Formats: sequence, structure tokens, C-alpha cells
Amino acid sequence: MTSLILVTGGTGTLGKLVVPRLREAGAKVRVLSRQAREADRDVEYVRGDLDTGAGIEAAVRGRRFWRLAQAPSYPGRTGRR
Repeated sequence: MTSLILVTGGTGTLGKLVVPRLREAGAKVRVLSRQAREADRDVEYVRGDLDTGAGIEAAVRGRRFWRLAQAPSYPGRTGRR
């Protein structure tokens, strides 16, 4: 597997499990994160926010696959801590 895969929520509870699995399978991984992070040799991070739309265009540019990894929403829950 050599495709670059975008994982939203890649730093969250589920994403922390998904991203290493993708790397182990040989995928190049880009993670959309609300917090700025430095890229490492295995994962590229793009700052953005699904709630506001900030950074989304840059994150998906040229991507063929998109994996959404986030906890389910509940009424009254914003997803922010």
C-alpha cells in the first residue's frame, strides 16, 4: 500500500489506533489535527477543524481516500474538551 491516506481525528482515541495500523500496512498517512504538530518521518500533520472547515481544503488536496476516525456525537456534546 503506497497511497497517501488522510485520517481525520487521527490524534483522538480511535485515530491513535488506526494511524499505526495504516503505517504498518505501508500507507503514507496525513492526519488532520486541531492542534499544530510537527511532522514525523511516518506521519504528516495538517492543522484544521471539521467544525469550522479551516484547513480542510489543504488536507484533502490530492487525496484519494479519507478515513474519518472520531467518536460518535451525542446531543449537546460538541466534541471539545
